[in-house]
Amino acid sequence: MDYNFELILFVSMHFLVYQSESARLKDIKKKAKELTEYLAVVDACHIKQKLITSDRNEEFELVETFINTTLTLACHFCDDKDDDVPKLWYRQSRYRNSNIVEVELGMEDELSSNRVYMKPDHTLVFNRTIEEDAALYYCSAHLGKDQNFKYNYLVDIVNASAAKVTIGNLKDWTAFEEKSFTEINNKFTTSNRSDYEDIRSKDILVEVIGRWQAWGTCDGCRKIRIKIAECRLQPSIKSKNITWKYSLNDGESFLMKSFEMSCYSTGLQKLYPNISNDLLEIGNFAITEHCYAPCKVYSESKSSAQYRNTIILAEGDHFTLICPEVNPKSEVVWEKNGVAISPNIRGGNLLIDSFSNLYIITASSDEEANYTCFVDDVKMQVVSVFVRQKLVITSDDFFRHFKYLGFIFLFSGIFYSAGMILAWNRRHTFKKVDFTKVAEERFVHYLDFNPSNTY
Repeated sequence: MDYNFELILFVSMHFLVYQSESARLKDIKKKAKELTEYLAVVDACHIKQKLITSDRNEEFELVETFINTTLTLACHFCDDKDDDVPKLWYRQSRYRNSNIVEVELGMEDELSSNRVYMKPDHTLVFNRTIEEDAALYYCSAHLGKDQNFKYNYLVDIVNASAAKVTIGNLKDWTAFEEKSFTEINNKFTTSNRSDYEDIRSKDILVEVIGRWQAWGTCDGCRKIRIKIAECRLQPSIKSKNITWKYSLNDGESFLMKSFEMSCYSTGLQKLYPNISNDLLEIGNFAITEHCYAPCKVYSESKSSAQYRNTIILAEGDHFTLICPEVNPKSEVVWEKNGVAISPNIRGGNLLIDSFSNLYIITASSDEEANYTCFVDDVKMQVVSVFVRQKLVITSDDFFRHFKYLGFIFLFSGIFYSAGMILAWNRRHTFKKVDFTKVAEERFVHYLDFNPSNTY
């Protein structure tokens, strides 16, 4: 699931800085809501390594989205391509109290004009999501009795005010988890407030957790990618063998029939507004890391590259330059400062592999240049590479010679110390000198050779 990094950075920065200023906070929430509603795009897919089990918490990929956003649900694993087998999308109430029915698609000739449509690769697209889109979604290539649902999603519409994101490192995450989740979980187990007590009285257990999502795509222009721990609510029954003896209201039925939901679900907000407000105070948590990807630029000039980037390498580093928008049939040419690089080059610090990736091996000042890749004669990317020379004190040669010098000083110090100790222990055997007598003898000797200086 990908996130708009600019949105997250903007919102989190202002929430962290202006948390204590109520007027400013309202203004930021308003801007966050506008950005969320009109800029955010949510792309969901299944990770191949993640097993889909019969456990209802693992059977579906929970997807959070706001109202009026663009949502896409992939009918294939992340980073995989469609297998071209005909498929259909189905939906069902999130409580599973209705039949599975086929998703109603728009009928406009131009796909993007429809609010709901399916791409040629069987990706389901929602333009301007609405609250009624919250449901279970299945994609299957088999119809009738042999339906085999592999790509299953639970779409949860969330509160637009849930844009609060705390950015930190893993150490910050531990403190965040202990403070925020422990506090809210204690409310569900011990709070005397009526809404919490009512939930406990029906033998409903609720746990708040942070579920880590996969790394988002790399923002090549900012050279950063983000990973989100989303706040999730997991309701369960106290005993699986319980014979239900309570009459449930709408809120309790909502919790009982929802195996997992976002802490900021609009359904939860309607039924438990006070609990929803408590959860809104938590927010999501994010960590970031540096990455490399082509940086997309927009220019009306056809001679301009579609991607630009700048890379700073330390002397001796290894790096791989990837030409974007390349397929197996593409003809790719790399240039260094306007001179074509032979794909059969041998020796030196540059190498082009069979996938048209350019490797910089053991970077030196000779590799400092502008590298341009052309795809089918189209100027696709320009990468400016700078090589930063290592300081003498940080070079490998300096450390190696410094170790040798250290051994010399060590042995010199050992022998010097041993000599001093030996001399101290033998001080009584040394010849004693009376310096007064020596001075007198030297004075007499001086007078013998200089009789004119006698007084």
